[in-house]
Order: sequence, then C-alpha cells, then structure tokens
Amino acid sequence: MFFKYPYHLVLFFVIVCTSIIGNEKIAIVSIPKSGSFLLYNCVAGLLDKKPKYAPFSKIDDFDLWDTHFITNHEIYRADWFENLKNHGVKGILLSRDPRDQIVSCAYFIKKRGDAAAKELSIPDIISLLLEDSCFCWKRQVFHGKLPENRTIADFYSYLLGWIDQPNFLSLSFEQLIGPKGGGSLEVQHETIKKIATFLGLKKNDDEIRQVIDSMFGGTMTFRSGKIGAWKIHFTPEHKQHFKQVAGQLLIDLGYESDFSW
Repeated sequence: MFFKYPYHLVLFFVIVCTSIIGNEKIAIVSIPKSGSFLLYNCVAGLLDKKPKYAPFSKIDDFDLWDTHFITNHEIYRADWFENLKNHGVKGILLSRDPRDQIVSCAYFIKKRGDAAAKELSIPDIISLLLEDSCFCWKRQVFHGKLPENRTIADFYSYLLGWIDQPNFLSLSFEQLIGPKGGGSLEVQHETIKKIATFLGLKKNDDEIRQVIDSMFGGTMTFRSGKIGAWKIHFTPEHKQHFKQVAGQLLIDLGYESDFSW
C-alpha cells in the first residue's frame, strides 16, 4: 500500500455539498489532485461555511447544511445522482488536464506514500499511473469501487459521468488557479463570479478579490498547483504512452485538438 493514512486522500474527482439561502444545497465534484482545496476555499469564502467530509451513501442523514458543505470523491452512479436530485442538490464538477493530474499525483505518492513508493523515481511513478491510475486511490478514497489495472482515461471516465448532468456546473483547474499557477486573473475572477451566480449569490468585484486572496494555502496536500507542469516532467516515452492510452481524452476535454502535441 502506498499510503499510510486514509485521511491524506480526503481532497481531485471531489464532491462538496453545500446549503445556501433557504434549503438549497450544492455538490462539488472534483478529480483527486485537480485543485480540490482551491475549490473548497473558494466555496467557503463565498458562503462563509466550512467543509465537512461525508459519503453520498449517508447524505440522507446529513443535517449540517446550515453551517457546512460536504466534501467527497465519488465515481458517478445514476442512483447517487438521483438521490442528490431528490434532495434538491445542485453540483459543480472540477477537472484538470490529466497530464498535470498525473504529475501532481506522482509527487503526492512520492512524498506521502510508504517506503516502497519512496524508492521509486517520479518518472517511474508517472509511468505506473499512465497504465494504472486507480492503484493509488482505489483503497483509501474509493474503497474498492475502482477496478484493477485501469489507465488514466479509464480513471477519468469513472468520474466525468457527472459532467453532463442537469444542475451541474462544469469547471476546470485551469480556470480556477489564476496567475499564481500560470493562469489568467481575468478568467479566475470570471470563474469565481460564475460560481457565485450558480450558488445564488451576488458578489461585487471587491468581494470576489477577497475570495481569491483566501483560496491558497491551508492544506498539507497542496504542492505548487501549476498549469503545464507535465511539459517539464514528461519524457518522450511518457508522451507517446499517454497518446496511446488517453490521447482522445485530451481532445474530448478540450486540452488538445489532435495527437500532434
């Protein structure tokens, strides 16, 4: 096992369920290592509420909507979606360039894994994740719900089922990270305003800037959060391997237009 403590993986695909004005509730879904805590901090800043981990299977018993929002990682299941819908829950999906997600995950394993993980190099871990992106999450986060030996494309497919569901807002890490991670301040500002509108809130520019200032830090799992880190860490072999197992995924998500990158 690569991880000593299950709570290390309570982070980006994340599910956050939040109450808003009245009885309205919100669910945020993100892929692990895709900026989950940025989104937690953003929603917390907008709503002035705290994150609280809870599985979807126990959402019927959750009674802290007035002060908390739920955080979780869940694969898409139609029955869970129906349960959310029956509770009046809306959702936000956060995804990331799968190449950068793999790099972030590799460093996470190297730093917080067991002795066996620490013996591996970052390139070796990247190679493992390309071929089996489920191995580092299936026990601690998904508790056996993920099958063995699935590629990064398969891993994303289990979580991206939320993307086209009614009442779900789809966002990317690249839209949320802003200039501190190589993104655009203008896009970050507009993205947070979009989230606020989705949550039923009206926020002026000063309030949006305050949320931006509060989004970074406060978690031991945050490393650097940079767009395009894969360009530094991917070898030619990694690039070729990725194109073979998940080249179409990049096109489907809008990160590339073809296989010539």
